[in-house]
Amino acid sequence: MSQHCNGALPPQIIDRIFSGAVTRSPSGKRIRQALETIGYTDFVAFLLAEEDKRHPTSVEYWFRCLDLDGDGVLSMYEMEYFYNGIKNKMDQHNIDSMRFDDVVCNLLDLIRPKQPNVISLSDLKKCLLCTRFFNTFVNWVKYYEQEASEGERATVTDGEEELNDWDRYCLEEYEALMADDQDNDELEDINLNLDDDDDLLIGNNINTVVNLSLREFGDSQRTKILEAI
Repeated sequence: MSQHCNGALPPQIIDRIFSGAVTRSPSGKRIRQALETIGYTDFVAFLLAEEDKRHPTSVEYWFRCLDLDGDGVLSMYEMEYFYNGIKNKMDQHNIDSMRFDDVVCNLLDLIRPKQPNVISLSDLKKCLLCTRFFNTFVNWVKYYEQEASEGERATVTDGEEELNDWDRYCLEEYEALMADDQDNDELEDINLNLDDDDDLLIGNNINTVVNLSLREFGDSQRTKILEAI
């Protein structure tokens, strides 16, 4: 998990995902015991929540992740705790970051919570830009990209239909995979030492393998997996 998107997740988020507080058992109850590993289904659930943060169940997934004490609201302490993980990641890459006080002021203006200085699940579900909120605490690469750009990412369409975040992600991964296949065809006469490169190839392409199995998922299948989180 630490290698996801080239280390985009801070350790605080990874610890929470493996804490058992985020995923649910088949009975629908939260798993309270810490996990040493997560299975394919849990990883797919994470990937769906990570790439489509606007989906209502994704909002619930990340809210459970950020709600350290399980009291149903995100406090200043919790937000600062997770933002420090993002800030440390940016510091490691020599990227300037904003002070937490400035960040949280922007977020409160964005979310407009019902109660001052705390954010509830219903506040986030009502916000059309909740993806920006979660990126601030979950994924330093996406946070940096959204702060570096002047506005939202350009709309991607399939014909005349606007793609949602998950479909856009699948499209980008599919195009990357096709480019890789083309490069491999051009290099097919070159002998590769597979024994030395197997671990690297597996590490770099684990998301691609998952995406291939999910490429044809429609809204109903995606919702079923998210509801199992």
